[in-house]
Amino acid sequence: MRRAENDKIRPLTWDLPGGGVEDGEDPNDAVIRETKEEAGINLKDPQVFIVKNTSAKDHVIRILYYAKITDSKIIVSLEHNSFKWVTRSEFGNLDIPNHYKECISKLPK
Repeated sequence: MRRAENDKIRPLTWDLPGGGVEDGEDPNDAVIRETKEEAGINLKDPQVFIVKNTSAKDHVIRILYYAKITDSKIIVSLEHNSFKWVTRSEFGNLDIPNHYKECISKLPK
């Protein structure tokens, strides 16, 4: 998904649906909720494949998942302005954050 041009962090760069875990929320529930909110996609059986601390300064822990989808109709949220389905190599060639580039080779087959 491409972030909207008015995005405060990385406007017009490519990203994956995601977001923060709400207070008391299970991270698995959060990935299901965020993906539904940002892309309109229902996930089934999300599986963690990478957990990474971004930096001591931010105190952010990224949890990347892979999951099955139960539908493929995308509904783009106001946070994004475009989407496309891509292969692993195509994803790596997009303008994406470095932490995604590091993870591509670790994606399950």
